[in-house]
Amino acid sequence: MECHYQLQIDSSVNDSNFEECLKKGANSWNMWIAVYMLVRGLISFHKKDLVSAEEFMREACLMAGFESCLFLCHGAICVELGRQYGGSALLSQAVDSLNRFHELLPISLPLASLLVAQAEGSLGAKENWDRSIRLEWYSWPSVMRPAELYFQMHLVVKQLKDGTNVTGRSESSHSAWRWVIRAIHMNPSCMRYWRVLQKLME
Repeated sequence: MECHYQLQIDSSVNDSNFEECLKKGANSWNMWIAVYMLVRGLISFHKKDLVSAEEFMREACLMAGFESCLFLCHGAICVELGRQYGGSALLSQAVDSLNRFHELLPISLPLASLLVAQAEGSLGAKENWDRSIRLEWYSWPSVMRPAELYFQMHLVVKQLKDGTNVTGRSESSHSAWRWVIRAIHMNPSCMRYWRVLQKLME
């Protein structure tokens, strides 16, 4: 999108670029507004103004409800706002937007299910959280799974109570601390992983 619309941080330049696209008849009015709101949301995100970014992204989703990337952006911003400020309303919005993203893009995209899992976990929806973590696990090639996913898997293993409630043999074969060690191996600078490992080893 950056290449197609010649996006820049300078919003006045974006205005002229979008107007030129509209004159060419390449986009409907709603789509033009949606992309414009997307750009303003990304600019706000770049400036670390997440509240404004969420508002712009929400408006973009309303204008173009068929564009999956808009719902992914909106959901991700809501997850971060929920993490910073708390509140179930933001997390519920995150789940709704990210689920809409999955509906529009049925293929499994890495990180999308992890974002859903974070929001669902914060809302206390354990079954949904467990399902989303499983979807995330299998959406990654085995050699590319990120550290945070291994860390989340240690939580899955911790809450397993019997042999029927498992996410797969490979996932239940290690104790929780082994998953944390793998996460540390991949990202040793994360102090959160070290603190959790210390508690598990006590």
